[in-house]
Amino acid sequence: MKRKAKIIAAILIIAAIGSVVGVSLARRKSAVPYLTETVTRDGLIQTVSASGKVKSSTDVLLSFSQNGRVASIKVKEGDKVEAGQMLLTLDPAEARARVAESLASVAAARADLDKLMAGASFTERHLASVAMENARSNLAQVRIRTGADIAKAAQALEEARTAVSASETNLQEDLAAKLADAKTAADTAEKKAQGAMNTLEEIYDSGNDFNSYFTISNIETKENAKSAKSAADGAWSRFSSSLTSFRSAPTEAAVHQWFPRLTEELSFMRVSVSKTSVAFNDATVSASAPKTLTTYRADIASAWTDFNASIADLSDADIDLTTARLNGEATLNLKKAAASTAEETLQVTRAQAQTTLTQAEGDLRTAEAQYQKTIAPPTKEEMALLNARLTEAQASLTSAQDAFEKTTMKSPLHGIITNVEVKVGETVSPAVTVIRLLAENTLEISVQTPESDIPKVQVDDKADITLDAFGSGTIFTGKVRFINPAETIIEGVVYYEVTVAFDKAISEIKPGMSADVVLHTDERTNVLAVPLRAVKEKNSTNFVEIFNGAALEQREVSLGLRGDGGRVEITGGLKEGELVIIGTKKK
Repeated sequence: MKRKAKIIAAILIIAAIGSVVGVSLARRKSAVPYLTETVTRDGLIQTVSASGKVKSSTDVLLSFSQNGRVASIKVKEGDKVEAGQMLLTLDPAEARARVAESLASVAAARADLDKLMAGASFTERHLASVAMENARSNLAQVRIRTGADIAKAAQALEEARTAVSASETNLQEDLAAKLADAKTAADTAEKKAQGAMNTLEEIYDSGNDFNSYFTISNIETKENAKSAKSAADGAWSRFSSSLTSFRSAPTEAAVHQWFPRLTEELSFMRVSVSKTSVAFNDATVSASAPKTLTTYRADIASAWTDFNASIADLSDADIDLTTARLNGEATLNLKKAAASTAEETLQVTRAQAQTTLTQAEGDLRTAEAQYQKTIAPPTKEEMALLNARLTEAQASLTSAQDAFEKTTMKSPLHGIITNVEVKVGETVSPAVTVIRLLAENTLEISVQTPESDIPKVQVDDKADITLDAFGSGTIFTGKVRFINPAETIIEGVVYYEVTVAFDKAISEIKPGMSADVVLHTDERTNVLAVPLRAVKEKNSTNFVEIFNGAALEQREVSLGLRGDGGRVEITGGLKEGELVIIGTKKK
């Protein structure tokens, strides 16, 4: 043990000399206000220190730190066992599966990191380039196709609007033609009515009595004819007045307003013709009359025909104008509906074209970004993420392997089995005693280790022990025999009890003696190391600053063992002989 202490002291002295040499070299190379140290190969030792008291260990209680089903029991009560001898095993299937799964996760994480560092393959770059060109070509085709669709829809709308305009023109032209026909019908009706009234005037005198050369034997028909003639005179006056009103503003509305009145008045005048015709059935005419009775009867019949024709013509003209309006407006409404549909189609086509174009543009941007990402070197963030995943996977593997190893219980010391408290097939829980062992070496040291240090400590770790009763110059050796999985709370801090057994029984050592224990938890030889204060962390990434003689350079590093004396192992990122910044000079 004295030799090992001397080795540790030598290592610390070499590290200190390296620091001084690094600073000296840096001063000779450049007068910069930095303290530097040369990256060198050193030996690192990691220890955990604790204090406790020597006690007798006549009865050792052994338990597992995890749940499990007992698979085999290798000892029985009364058996004498050696340190390290297998005592009992739990079913390792689940733990083994976890190890296999963790190994796969580590392999996958390392493969992802290796792939990232290697960059995209030729095939991946080619495929990304083809995808980008396809997206660019598709965008061009979409622009052509959507442009054509919009132009087609716009042309259809223009044609529909032209059809609306043509229908409006046709409607106005048809209405104008029917109005002209109505005017002609009114003029014709006036002429025929005037002729018919002239015929009546030849038959009747100014008092609306038959002229003297007519003899009507039937007094009733005569009186009826005379009354009808008086009514016809009034009807003719009203007819002329209505016709004058129509002609003052000969519009479509005027036709519908005045033509029914005109036909009504013509009907009254036609009644006079009818009554006169009836009266002529019992009439005679003198030889002095200008015409014969037969001629008069023919004139009356002609007047009847003219009135009927005029009434029909005026009614037809009114109906034709209404029909022209209804048919024209129906056609116009259909054309307007078609134009409205064409306008909606154009709007929908534009919206769909914009959506399709936006999608194609987005696809191109995505393809371009993917191509740039494919050919670009990995970013620090990507490397940090995959490094973190690899570290996480390795930690899970370590945990799984530890759990697998803990499915086997070995004797921590020489002794005799006093009790086996479980059977094969039973399920055990953490911290529940399964085997009691009477130790041959009855002295041990129990120390309380804080939870921050307990992950470093393993069963069988070597220990250096000093006892106050013997002085600091006397070092005894031992090893970790047991780690109690149950925590102990001391002043709000979590501790775990670690039991250290002496390698040899020494009669001078007595229970109750105060002891200081240094547990040797890990060590490295011939590894690159730097002071821990040279390492900085940002965004979960560790880095150091390198002085290259003219400027500073930030360098990402991977860390290994953190040893005593404030030094840490560098597993990647630095080379031996490089200068790292550990601080700045005081002015």
